[in-house]
Amino acid sequence: MKPFFDSPENLEALTRAADSWIGTPFAGNCSAKGRGVSCQCLAAEVYREAGFDVGEVPEAPMVQAKYSDVSIVEPWVEAHPNFERARFFQPGNLLGFRLGKCLHHVGIQLDGQKFVHVVDGAGVIISTLADATWGGRVLAMWRPIK
Repeated sequence: MKPFFDSPENLEALTRAADSWIGTPFAGNCSAKGRGVSCQCLAAEVYREAGFDVGEVPEAPMVQAKYSDVSIVEPWVEAHPNFERARFFQPGNLLGFRLGKCLHHVGIQLDGQKFVHVVDGAGVIISTLADATWGGRVLAMWRPIK
């Protein structure tokens, strides 16, 4: 199996898909472009639009990380046959961030240190790993493979 987003065509499709979600507001466990999306649903939809289907994603209660140190998203990604742990930051990677007590937020790395994710109050945005708010919270990275 090889990394799915190593090809320029697939990476371009990923960037286009991510851009098409910019500005969509945050809404827990939703995936309606322009109306509302959660982080795990955003990642799944952006990957799907770029040609990489991840299937069903788990619902994640928004308060999970506030009261528990057990991630709901991490075990799902670890068990997914089309993701492997990544050791290096690369475009296309699924990034797992600590929020509260556990890994409870995801985004997709784009070019360089940029990544797309959704934040309550800001909606879908492009952020940078150079920002300590996010760069210091990365707990895991997974590489989509096919």
